Amino acid sequence: MAGVPSTTSWSKVTVRLRNSHSAVVIGGNTGSSTVQQLLLVGVLLIGYGSLDLTETFVRESYLPMLDVFVVTMVLAWDGTNNRLDGVVLLALYLVYVGVSVVRRERTQTLQEPPSVDPRRDGVVATGCSS
Repeated sequence: MAGVPSTTSWSKVTVRLRNSHSAVVIGGNTGSSTVQQLLLVGVLLIGYGSLDLTETFVRESYLPMLDVFVVTMVLAWDGTNNRLDGVVLLALYLVYVGVSVVRRERTQTLQEPPSVDPRRDGVVATGCSS
């Protein structure tokens, strides 16, 4: 498999994989990330005019999304993705989930004690309460 020429722009990097279904998955994933970052935020800003973002939102939600996009593009820059690339992406995902869980447990508490009535829980969950 040939590498990507140095004159190729980021938008034209293609991932050549043995299985075309895998290319569709990576393309869909990268495209989804691009749509979330550019189209949806752009439409939101056009509709609302401005948006006040908290530092927490930017740090915990937006930057990881941008980072994953950049890491995926860097790993695919040579025109191939291999098992090592998959291990890197999986390891980064596990780190992200671990950090998220640790932070959420420290900052979020239940507003009421856990329920001890399974019948009530079933009624509430099914929406059958009157």
